Order: sequence, then C-alpha cells, then structure tokens
Amino acid sequence: MRKISLRYGAAFALAALFLGGNGPVAAHDGDKHGPQNVANASTDKSAEEKLAFNSQSTNKSRAEKHEGKRRKSRTRWGANYFPNVPLTSHEGKQVHFFDDLIKDKVVMINFIYTTCKEVCSVETARLANVQQILGDRVGKDIFMYSITIDPENDTPEVLKKYRERFDVKPGWSFYTGKESDIVLLRRKLGIYIEGVGQSGPNANHNVSLIIGNQTTGKWMKRSPFDDPYFLANQVGSWLSNWERPDSANQNSYADAPKLRMTTMGENIYRTRCSSCHTFGGTGFANKNERRLGPDLAGVSGRRDKDWLKRWIANPEKMLAEKDPTAMEIVEQYNNATMPNLQLSSQEVEAMIAFMEEEDRHLEQIEKTARSKQGTKKVDVKFELVNAAGRTVTDEDFRGKWMLVFFGYTYCPDICPTAMNEISQLMQELGPRARNLQPVFISIDPARDTPGILAEYTAAFDPRIIGLTGSPEQIAAAAKSYNAFYKKVGETEDYTMDHTSALYLIGPHGRFATRFNHKTDPDQMLTVVKRFLKRYDRAALSSRSKNKHKRPRRH
Repeated sequence: MRKISLRYGAAFALAALFLGGNGPVAAHDGDKHGPQNVANASTDKSAEEKLAFNSQSTNKSRAEKHEGKRRKSRTRWGANYFPNVPLTSHEGKQVHFFDDLIKDKVVMINFIYTTCKEVCSVETARLANVQQILGDRVGKDIFMYSITIDPENDTPEVLKKYRERFDVKPGWSFYTGKESDIVLLRRKLGIYIEGVGQSGPNANHNVSLIIGNQTTGKWMKRSPFDDPYFLANQVGSWLSNWERPDSANQNSYADAPKLRMTTMGENIYRTRCSSCHTFGGTGFANKNERRLGPDLAGVSGRRDKDWLKRWIANPEKMLAEKDPTAMEIVEQYNNATMPNLQLSSQEVEAMIAFMEEEDRHLEQIEKTARSKQGTKKVDVKFELVNAAGRTVTDEDFRGKWMLVFFGYTYCPDICPTAMNEISQLMQELGPRARNLQPVFISIDPARDTPGILAEYTAAFDPRIIGLTGSPEQIAAAAKSYNAFYKKVGETEDYTMDHTSALYLIGPHGRFATRFNHKTDPDQMLTVVKRFLKRYDRAALSSRSKNKHKRPRRH
C-alpha cells in the first residue's frame, strides 16, 4: 500500500465537533468513557511504591481500563440506544439495524437519495474510492451502508440500479425502510437537522459520513469528501485501535513525503472531481470499474470556455435545456449525471484555470519528450534490478511482448493513471494476457526501492513487474527507449517530469509502437490485440512448416 501522508493529522483533534449534542458521535469525547475507579486504583500506595510500580502492573491497569471502556461503551451505545428498526436492502433482504448491521461491527454509514442533483452522486463515487482502497476487508471486518432518505421513491429495485451505476462491490449495501424509522436513525446518529426539508425528491440533508466501532463505542462524523486514503486509514485502523490484519507491513509516517501547496482549482479537482474523472488518462484501477466521467485532459481547449463555465456551474440546467453536448456526455457515461457542486463563479474560474495549467504542463512534457526523442530508433536495451534484488536484462523477456512504462511511485497523477490502464488492459485481454509482460521502470531510484516498487505494482496488478537500479542504469535504459525524465525541485518532496508513453516491444526485442496519455484505452486494447494476434498467426505458421518439413538425408 502507498505511504499515506499526514495531510489530515490535525483532523483527529476535530473528532468531537458534532451537531446538536445528540447521538453517539455527539457524545463521544476521547477517553472520557473510561471508568473513574481505574484512575484511582493505586491511590493507597505510598510514594515509594508508586515509583516502583513496574511496567507489568501498568500494562495490567491499562488493560483493565480498556476493558472497562469496552463494557461501558457496550452499555451506552448498544441495543438500549440504537433503534433496531427494520430495513430492506437493495437485494430485497429484510434486516434490523442494530442486530444485523452494526452490532459488534466496524461500520461506515451515510444517507443519500438517488434523485439528488447535487452531492449524493459525488459522495457515492468518493466512497467507492474508499472501498477500493480497503479492498476485500469490506464485507469481512468493515461494513459500508448507504440508507435512503427518500423511501417513497427509492425502492430496492431503484437502489440496486443506483448501486450498479457506481459499480459498487460486495460488502457495501443500500437500504430503504419506513420514513419515520429512517428519521429516527438520523436523529440517533446525530445528523438530523431540525426545521429543514428532510425527505422526498427535494430533500436538503446533512452530507456527513458516520464511521463507528460498536464494540468499542468509538463513533465519529467525517466528511465523505475527505481524502479517501485518510478515510480508509481511519475506519481501517483508528477505529480498531490500530489492530489491523496487515499492520506489520505498514510504512512509517516519518517516511511520508512533505506536502506541497495546491491551488484552489486543484483542491476542487482532488476533493470533488477525481472520484469520477482523471487527468491524462481514462483508466481506473479496478478491472470492473466503469468510468463515471470523461478524462479532463484537453477539455479546456476542446470546449468553448463559456459553455464549460455553464456546465461546471449548473449542469442540471443544461440537461433540462437539452443541450446536445451535455446530453451526449451523460449518455456516453451510463447516464451518470454530473452533480451541481454549488461552486461560486470564482471557484469555477479556478477550476478552469487548473485544467488549462494541467494541459499546458502535459503538453510541455510531451514536447520535451519529442525533442529529446527526435528521429532516434528505440533500441530496447537495459540492465536493471527486480523486486527480489536480482539483475535482469531485456534478454530475460524474449519470447513475450513487453509493455514498458517509465515512472515513479510518488507520481500524483500520470503514473497511477497509466498503471490503471495497464491493469485494465490485462483484464480485457483475458487468456492472451499471458503473452504480454507489463514492466514499470522507476526513474526515481533514490526513493523507489525494490520493496516499495513491489508493493506499488502489486496494488494495481500482480502481473506488473517493477524494475529499478542505479541512476546510471536508469539513465541508460531511458536513453535506449528515448524516454525523457527530469527531477523538479531539490527538497525531499521533489517531483519528476517524464514521458507518459507506454512502449510496446515485440517478443524478439524490437520496438512495435508507443501509446501516450491521450490514447484511448479501447484504442490501445485494439492495437495490442492486433499485434498479439499477428504474432500468434506467425508462430502457428512457423510451427506448421517445421512439422511438415521433410527430414534431411545424411
């Protein structure tokens, strides 16, 4: 798993900011759940005895205190507090809220409605990212629930279609029920706003995510628009007192890179838009995940600026007006309508400025790469080191096609996009993928150790091989491919400008073609299939000739 920076470290101090003083999240106050008698367990000891109090008894006291908290939390936030109201899942299954959904579980709960034109779809897409990060833990030791606040319209069938639209995986269920029961749940969870329209197609609801561990009594209200890695870390680690299945393999926070300052437009993109869009590629990490929105690279140049302003500011109005471009986009992406993010005119301008700047940046990288490449022939030579620390060369891959990419694990955008596309390509190829070897060559050997590379590539697809080496070896490999890269900045949070190309190399070590960040994944799939099929025919023909060839007489 990638290292997670301490971007939101201060958020732990804000955990007690809840609405109205109602519900478990409102009442939770750090360690105040502990019994008072534990703190005074040794008050009758002398000063000397206290000084001699060894670590064993201290640990015992802590254990007793922790168990006391568990007992008290079970009483305070148990069946006597949470209503055990009946709900119906998107599959039509009848459940009870306390007994079936939250008892002795770590949970994530949010409230949505499917006809929401503003934030619900973004919220759902954002939480889909969190589910992807948590992986198969969802449905095993972490459970995700979305409950409609519009039960009259959101039937199980409607919820099922909504869930499919966002390609939600097992372990995350959607529920409906009686409106009065759902209102009661929201009140108990401390997220019901009195005096505001709370249900129906024009509901104005509290956009909050409730995460909790019913066993320990830890409950917290978070924004679903927080960084998905941060949310996954909180629900997967903090709620379980950092006792998680893979805790032994976690990287140190001390090793996390420092953060750079971001513009208003970039912040809007990363917190609101990146759930459905990419910049510089259109793939997603999960092989079955559908694209919810177009890639944004080049959009600022392709679209009229006034049209783009209107679309970002008020998409539902343009859809109501049957704007042909807007209608075409929605139809292309499975009728997933773009929500109204309620951005001010300043924020819309900032978002467009960010898109224009990113386009300029990508174009400059491509321009520099082209100038470096010129008319030189791709030579396909390298001697590098794999995840096991073993030296490998290009000769080790003969007999297979190679798809080679130069990047680095700290890359914020282009590299994850390329890796996502490689993963998606391998899945789409099916059995033919056995003849293609994806290779990720690091251009940042100072930070990308073999171990880090192994974790990074495995997070996308275990079939991708990560290679690194000395700065001289990396430079030689990049030169043979005519690949450009350059370090940007001298501080420890430096970045790398680099070629975004994917190089397809034939089984005899000869260059076949290259793809860049503008290549549509479907087009890349078609080209790769054509090359693989051509090679299969050639190999079959060669075998057939050899089979029918008459033996030479001696």
